[in-house]
Amino acid sequence: MLVDAIMDALDKAAAEREQSNRIGAHNVGTCVRKLWYTVHGYKGEPLQGRALAVFDLGNRVEDAIMAFLEQAKVAHIRAARQQDAVYVEELGGRVVPDFLFEVDGETIVGEIKSMSDFAFARAERGDIDDQYLCQVEVYMRAFGTKRGLLVAYRKETSHLAEVLVERDDARWERIKANVAQACADTPPERPYKLAIDCEDCGGSGKTPAKGLAHKACNGTGRIPYGPIIPRFPCGYCQYREECWGALEMVMDPKGRPVWRLTGEGAAA
Repeated sequence: MLVDAIMDALDKAAAEREQSNRIGAHNVGTCVRKLWYTVHGYKGEPLQGRALAVFDLGNRVEDAIMAFLEQAKVAHIRAARQQDAVYVEELGGRVVPDFLFEVDGETIVGEIKSMSDFAFARAERGDIDDQYLCQVEVYMRAFGTKRGLLVAYRKETSHLAEVLVERDDARWERIKANVAQACADTPPERPYKLAIDCEDCGGSGKTPAKGLAHKACNGTGRIPYGPIIPRFPCGYCQYREECWGALEMVMDPKGRPVWRLTGEGAAA
């Protein structure tokens, strides 16, 4: 009833959404092969309506954090998408962070990310996905700051955490290399490999204790339901079939959905 109506409306909006082939701060740190498909106009798997709901939640979290900053009387500037954007020559486009603030006269760029329990636990340890670090790096370069702050919001419990990000020359060089590879005529090599070997026996086909034939793979050392592409990020990528070739979804022994290569696969 209501849910069906909502999802139908979201699916329609997703189908009408124009796909961008632009390199920006948000995607420059993703898989470089995925970035190549984006830049060269590949359509990939259609965007699902549920993805729009995820984007909307992220926007609402950003609004909430900005309101919390106002309530806490923290001096900051919420960056407007158009008027505050800065052109970055290396990306060939304009970028803008979520906000900027000052500490002892130092300007710091701020970025807000809503996260799952798993990602938030990593953030609390200072372990941030490289895609996010690259995004903050671009903002630091664009606005001439030495540091950036990533504010993590735990979606399940509304806990907050923050990670200070220092400017990193090596990271910036990787970003520029990603852009160069994404704009090249031919796609870069896949940074990920097919999973072929049995995880339990390490590809030996034998039990570690007695050296007997391993039952899970019938002594072959190979995944019986494979080969499979990496669950993350490849399993969630809209270009997975353009990149790997024909795939089908199967369930692994733990009941998790994985994508199995059904043919010889696409060119590397």
